[in-house]
Amino acid sequence: MQALRKGLSKNLNHQSQFFFAAKPAKLNYVVSQSTNPDSKLNLIVLHGLLGSHANFKNICKNDKIAKYATSYLVDLRNHGDSEHKETMTDAEMAEDVITLIKEKNLDSKGTVIMGHSMGARVAMSLAQLYPQLPTGVIIVDYAPYNYYSDPRFQVVKRTKEMIGKMTQLTLGADINEIKKNISQIATSKDVAGLLLTNIAPDGHGGFKWKVNLRAILKRYDELMGCNWEDSKKYSGPVRVICGEKSEYMTMDILHTFNQVFTNFNANKDLILIKDAGHWVHFNKPYDFIDNVSSFLQELSK
Repeated sequence: MQALRKGLSKNLNHQSQFFFAAKPAKLNYVVSQSTNPDSKLNLIVLHGLLGSHANFKNICKNDKIAKYATSYLVDLRNHGDSEHKETMTDAEMAEDVITLIKEKNLDSKGTVIMGHSMGARVAMSLAQLYPQLPTGVIIVDYAPYNYYSDPRFQVVKRTKEMIGKMTQLTLGADINEIKKNISQIATSKDVAGLLLTNIAPDGHGGFKWKVNLRAILKRYDELMGCNWEDSKKYSGPVRVICGEKSEYMTMDILHTFNQVFTNFNANKDLILIKDAGHWVHFNKPYDFIDNVSSFLQELSK
């Protein structure tokens, strides 16, 4: 095992030097300890666009998950309390996470990567660049698909328009006025609540955005439109959990998961949660927890 770990570390370092010249972003994270001292897994949790580690806090505290894994809830670059950078490609964000994993020795146990939306893109990129690392991968409501080129997925353009309006919004000092303005530009009530989690005191009696909106807006097309073909594949266990009513999933794009996951089989690896949308973990938390727990149990055997 020690020899295998040394070989893994050497390979990771080699790939890091090959793929990335820029310095990785320093990531903030929060730990949710396993309730089982003999747990075999570390669960690395990656939130979606404009989210943060807090999005999955209650999910990972649930004993059905905590008995199988210690969870590391990460703020991705330009989000939460993590470092801001001008660029944010999938590969760069994957390298940020890999750097955190290596620095904190999180691969000392089985390492499961779980990502939602943008975090799912990062999880898939990580699985392709470092296919020997994850014990398993959980993808939440996002496919390796060029959404920006498909007019059916109007949600991606509406989101870009919303972010553009966010960059023009003067926050000021009146939190009620801020809430009113955000509710007017948000694409839904749930999204308005998400945006409010990105507001923080500016130290001068007013408020500021915690997220790096200008970098996100500048890189948005790239984030939503990357082509996943001709990339390496991950051959380990995968579970794809989607909302039945999601604006990001249709049955005709399921085949794209095979561009990333060699062994993906929709009959056994895809979970569609009834009456849930894109924020499946928020819409149906107990169904979501049950499915994540089931996968972790399989990996723990």
